[in-house]
Amino acid sequence: MLIFVANLADRAALAFAQAWPERDIHLLTPADLSTRGWRLTVPDDDGAMAVATGRVLRTRNFEGVFVRLGCVHEDELKTITPNDRGYVAAEMQAFLFAFLSRLKCPVINRPSPGCLCGPNLRPIHWRHLAERSGIRVSIRPSLERVSSVCVVGDQTFGNGGAILHDRARKLARAGKTDLLRVWFDADDTEASMVSADLWPDCSNTEVQAAILGLFDGQVKC
Repeated sequence: MLIFVANLADRAALAFAQAWPERDIHLLTPADLSTRGWRLTVPDDDGAMAVATGRVLRTRNFEGVFVRLGCVHEDELKTITPNDRGYVAAEMQAFLFAFLSRLKCPVINRPSPGCLCGPNLRPIHWRHLAERSGIRVSIRPSLERVSSVCVVGDQTFGNGGAILHDRARKLARAGKTDLLRVWFDADDTEASMVSADLWPDCSNTEVQAAILGLFDGQVKC
């Protein structure tokens, strides 16, 4: 089985999971974190348990986990007393960080300190990383984003020619992430990088297949 970690408003993650019923995909949201059944055993992980879509699951049966949740927002914790939501959200995030970090199965967007889904880089950090990697960066980051390239492992999707795809792959390697979306201010070789984020277009069936391929070993990381 595969686990997608996302928030309740992430319709793309839900649609992705529903589009591949043969893959036995379970959606894990912050609401599941307050459901009885969780177990984290240290150092022996064999007895670890998780809850996804209200179901208690053994982590030893996980084939892989795809993390699309950057942090636990208190606004999602509707069943928690309002005055306690900030504290509970912080505790849930800390627990989820520890839980995801200890999983032995493949984890796409493995947590880093301060972020549950990959490297904790702000937009300005991605721009600096691009500059250090020899990628041309727009001097006007607020400029309209014209084209984007999604990176999944060693595959790329989107508009723009081979050069832009190569730049996107280079930035993903520099950021040490398997998934990245890079925005450019044009779709030709003179294009400059505007911004980057960890949210590829999961409504694209080719991107979905490539992400699933990461778990199957068909796409190189």
